[in-house]
Amino acid sequence: MTRSMPAGSTYDAALDALAAACDEVFLLPSASRGVVLVGATLRDPSRFGAGPEPLHAGGRGRSPEDARRGCLEELAERLILRAAGPAAWAPAETRRTADDRISHSGADGQGTAATATAMPCPIAPGGLGRASACAADPDTALQRARLELAERRAVAAWWSGARCAPAPAGPAQAALAEVFPPGPFGRRRWLLDLSPGADGTVIAALSTTSGGRGLVGGFAAAHTPEAAARRASEELCQMEAAAAMAWQRRGPEGAGALAPADRLWLARLEAPCPDWLAPDDTGTALPAEPASSGVVTRHLGLPGWPFHVVALSGAGGPPGPGLDDTGAAIAARAPVTRAVHAPAGEAGAATPLGTSRGRR
Repeated sequence: MTRSMPAGSTYDAALDALAAACDEVFLLPSASRGVVLVGATLRDPSRFGAGPEPLHAGGRGRSPEDARRGCLEELAERLILRAAGPAAWAPAETRRTADDRISHSGADGQGTAATATAMPCPIAPGGLGRASACAADPDTALQRARLELAERRAVAAWWSGARCAPAPAGPAQAALAEVFPPGPFGRRRWLLDLSPGADGTVIAALSTTSGGRGLVGGFAAAHTPEAAARRASEELCQMEAAAAMAWQRRGPEGAGALAPADRLWLARLEAPCPDWLAPDDTGTALPAEPASSGVVTRHLGLPGWPFHVVALSGAGGPPGPGLDDTGAAIAARAPVTRAVHAPAGEAGAATPLGTSRGRR
């Protein structure tokens, strides 16, 4: 265990000390002029009682300072959750049936099962039934975690139901254009309204190549559609950078040599997108469960450090409705895999991440 911070140390001083413990804190390429991306790597988390496997984190913001702060808060959160181990979360029971269908047993004893689609959910399914956040005080951490849980439950209901969702109203659309100004090349991007969320509006920001592949998603819950759209668009920018890094790490060995998280990225990037991902003003997203329903709250920390982490998880429920632990989406019907949002044409060499030129 690394030594504790001096008594009375401020939260900002603790973030600086955590940055000093990292092997690297670095800027990442961003597809948006208005969003700064920062990454961090801690190769030996055992100094913090968090095991030997390296930890990576990323943050985004409108300034390098904001992005760095978000990155270090995420790193602190991951350190604390890993150090806590399974005790950070409520137990979840998931069983696989003989016909390779997935059945989740919830608190009410009711199970659901359906056939898996080829497209993994944009959020890793292990995180769909739980949420966590790090902040300088427990109240702020709890508020952030509640919004994240509302977001993830809305995503789980939308994805597992394979349901069309409408585009948000005009003011929210302006947030996407602010983050990604229109250009002649690049990816196709759009917003979906996954509301109602228990604690506000839930917005999905999605992007694909012109051929309808290479799905990347950013999601956010906020108290107004405009704020949710802005945060989802900024997260989309961050996730596009993460997808690009996973694609670059393939190497000559292919996907088999990659970490599980990177293999999930490649599966999303290479699969065709189902048609229900396109905006449909006649569609209604499945309602999210109330974020306060059947939720276990745990307050966690790192001894001697002024970090407060709140972990929320469903009591005895599955990671997410209709989703298995490998990342395959479970849908009640087979997906239609025609391209979505395919424009007339796009110059440049095609890859699952878009063209090889024209990125802003």
